[in-house]
Amino acid sequence: MQVISRIVLFVFLVFELTVSAAAQNNYTPIQTQPGDLQVIESGTVKEIVKPDLFLLENNSLYRLDGVRIPADYRAQAKDFLTTHILGQEVTVLANPQQPKEGQRDRNGARYAHVLTKEGKWLQAELISNGLAWAFGSEYNRDLIRPLQALENTSRLAKKGFWALPEFTVLSEKTAKNKTYSFQIVEGIAERVTCGDKQKTCYINFDPDYKTDMTVSIDKKLLDTYTGDDAFMKDLQILTQKPFRVRGWIEPRNGPNITLQFPEQIELLTAPSN
Repeated sequence: MQVISRIVLFVFLVFELTVSAAAQNNYTPIQTQPGDLQVIESGTVKEIVKPDLFLLENNSLYRLDGVRIPADYRAQAKDFLTTHILGQEVTVLANPQQPKEGQRDRNGARYAHVLTKEGKWLQAELISNGLAWAFGSEYNRDLIRPLQALENTSRLAKKGFWALPEFTVLSEKTAKNKTYSFQIVEGIAERVTCGDKQKTCYINFDPDYKTDMTVSIDKKLLDTYTGDDAFMKDLQILTQKPFRVRGWIEPRNGPNITLQFPEQIELLTAPSN
């Protein structure tokens, strides 16, 4: 009986993993505008729980998708939400194709993009005022590209935290002093290695791969990619090209960012540093 139970459990787990993988492969992120997402509901905001978390009068709990707020700016971001949406009606939207893993956070809050009663995109307002970065996850990729464009404008105008030196976009050299932190790094892809037998592909900012800034990419992420970013289909496109990458820096033969989703990388027409 125990053997049968274990077999049933194993089959169930395999089925769950297969369904999850299929859902991720069918997920096509929307990179145009929030109006192209599907409306979940509209309602009045009764509480700002955290700088990226709010509660409607019907007790629906929502977390802002597509943004990451620096710890030092959480109070300012919460004040911004209090001023702009507390007691006001909002419309919350999401991509109906979004995998189950990306629909809610670990506390059950629904990830969503938000439009104010005036039709303003709340995530865009936060980023345009220099109160948040554009960021997501492998299951939360909608509207990252337009948010990055707004972030670039905000950075050039030195809005909010972009006026402070500690939020400067890093170079390959300055990244070495910023391990164990979320950062944006810009440079030239000096070396790209992604052989047929490799499980992990690497983008190096310097020929010395043992000490330089590196981006690591699981080969499975490339093999299952179905989007429009050409570099995800052929990483060699990045060779000797300027690009920008964002994420958590860890020490691994030099500073390293592990790519979780394609939008962490931005191709540049020219270096901005």
